[in-house]
Amino acid sequence: MWEHASRVRRKGGILLHLALGAVLLSPLGALPSRSPDAPSERHAAAVRGNEAFHRTFTLVAEYVLEKKEGAIQQLIVDRNGFLWVRDWEAIEKYDRRGKLVKVIGGKGGSPGRFLLLTGLAVDEDGGRVFAVDLQQQRVHLFAQDGRLLQSWIVARPGYMPQEIVLDKTRGLYYMGGSLPQKTRISEGSLHVHKYKLETNAYMGSFLETDQADRSVREKNLFNYLYVSSLDVDSAGNVYCTLAPVYKIFKINPRRRTIQAFRGRHRFYKAPPAYPRSGAKPEELRKLRKTWTQVDRVVVVRGRFAVLSLELHEPFPYGLEVFDVNGRLLRSDILTDGRLVGRDREGNLYFAVVREGKHVVAAYSLTLDDRARPLRKRQSS
Repeated sequence: MWEHASRVRRKGGILLHLALGAVLLSPLGALPSRSPDAPSERHAAAVRGNEAFHRTFTLVAEYVLEKKEGAIQQLIVDRNGFLWVRDWEAIEKYDRRGKLVKVIGGKGGSPGRFLLLTGLAVDEDGGRVFAVDLQQQRVHLFAQDGRLLQSWIVARPGYMPQEIVLDKTRGLYYMGGSLPQKTRISEGSLHVHKYKLETNAYMGSFLETDQADRSVREKNLFNYLYVSSLDVDSAGNVYCTLAPVYKIFKINPRRRTIQAFRGRHRFYKAPPAYPRSGAKPEELRKLRKTWTQVDRVVVVRGRFAVLSLELHEPFPYGLEVFDVNGRLLRSDILTDGRLVGRDREGNLYFAVVREGKHVVAAYSLTLDDRARPLRKRQSS
C-alpha cells in the first residue's frame, strides 16, 4: 500500500508534465483543425480542447495564480469567491485576482503538516477546513485562518483515507479509501465511509470491490485501486469514482443502493492484466501509460454529473456528461485542462500550466433539461 502511495504522488508529476508539454510544444495556431478531435481555435486564451469541448462548455473567467511550485490537484470556490487549492503538500488560498493570501500546512509528518495530501473540504458555516493525508492515515482539522484545531489518525486497520466530501445539509461527511474486509485489500475492501460531521463518529461503509467491478481482481489492479473522487448532490446521494474502474457510482446511503453510470468515450483504453509477481518497476511504469484512469466526477447544478478521464493521448484528459439518472448525454470530449472543481453556480474549473504559470479557467456547462441521451454508435 505504501508503494501505491508513492505512485499516487508520482501521478501529479506525470499529469503536470503532460499538460505543460501540450501547451508549450503545440501552439494553437500550429495544430490542424479539420479533425473534430483537433484543438478548436475558439477561446485560444483558455484551456485547449476539441470542438466537442467548446460545444459543451463556455468560458466564464480565467485566473492566473501566484503559485510557485506543485500542481493543482483540487480546487474549492467558497461563497466569498476565494479559491482553495490543494496540492500534495499544502493548502493554498487565493483571491479572485490570483493573489496568494494564505498557506496552510506544508511538507512534514507532524500534526498540521502533510506527507501526501489527498483530500480537501471547506466547511464555510463552521469556519473549518478538513485535510486528508493518505500517507499519515490522518485527518487534520484547521480553522480557516490556518490554526490547527484537531488531528486524528483514522484508527481502522489497513485503511488509508484519500478523498473527503461534506454533506452539510444532513450533518455528514464521507471519506474514500480502501478498507480491507479481512486482512488484505486483495481479499476485498469497502471504499466509501460515512461519518457524523460534528463528532466524527463512524456510521458505516459502502461499495465493495467485487461489487464495483470484478476486473480489479481478475486483472490484479489492487496497486491502482483507490477512490479518485467523491461528490454529493442536494438529495444526499454520493458520487464516487475508483481510479481503475470506468464507472460513476451513485450511492443512496439511506436505501443502501448503488447505481453505476457507464460511459463510452472513444479514446478510453481498458487496463491490461498486471503480473502478480516478478515485474520490474520500469515495466510497470510503461504499462501504466497504456490505459485510462478515471480521475474525477463533479455534480453540476444538481442535474448533471461530469466525468473526467486521464487519457494520456491524443489529449491528457477526456470528459463525459451524464444526467443524474445515469444517461450519457455527451462523450468524446478532449481537453488539456484537468478538471479540479466547481463553484456554487455550477461552473467547472480546469487547471493548466502555461509558460510556467498556473492558470485556472472557469467554464459553464451549456446543457439544460432539454438535453437528450446520446445515441449509441452503430457497430461496423
